[in-house]
Amino acid sequence: MSEGTSPEELKQTVATLAEALGERTPQVQWQLRRVVRHIGPERARAFLAQAQEVEAQGGLLTKDESRRRTPGGTFFHVVRESLSPEEQRLLFPWNKQGKKQRKRKKQQAAAAGSQAAEALERSSDKALEQWQRQTTTGSARSGERGHEAEGAGGDESVRSTAPTLQRSRSGMVGPGRSAARIDGIQGIREGKCDESDADW
Repeated sequence: MSEGTSPEELKQTVATLAEALGERTPQVQWQLRRVVRHIGPERARAFLAQAQEVEAQGGLLTKDESRRRTPGGTFFHVVRESLSPEEQRLLFPWNKQGKKQRKRKKQQAAAAGSQAAEALERSSDKALEQWQRQTTTGSARSGERGHEAEGAGGDESVRSTAPTLQRSRSGMVGPGRSAARIDGIQGIREGKCDESDADW
């Protein structure tokens, strides 16, 4: 703590700074307390006056110039610029560490994203292979016959795993014959058509 600063004076100075800067979050008030404790209330009030003057002239942009700094951000910038490198590291230790951590997190996220994409691609390839095996061999194993239909391009064939149906002599439907064949057989039985009219 700065020499000659009582806890009450420290608390009052931090409250004054926070009110003047419009900063109500505990994290910012904690940082204000660190600054006041290190540089003292008088210097802190002088930096507040400088920050208010900069704000009156239009304020400051952030480092990447994407937006205007808040009054608290302007205050901390003014304080940081007046400190020695050792004091900067003491009062704002997260600046360099924060940049490194953010860069590391971005790299890890990018690596994790590419790994997830590769895993998803591998799993979808496996699922496709498994589906193809089931459609070509699964039909034969379960007693179902697949129908091959010519694809739109003429070269590819599409295999259906739906069972074909047949009616037994008792009229029950079961696997083995197509619906058209069933209709033809039924039509012959009922006398609606003869064998030459049936759509086989």
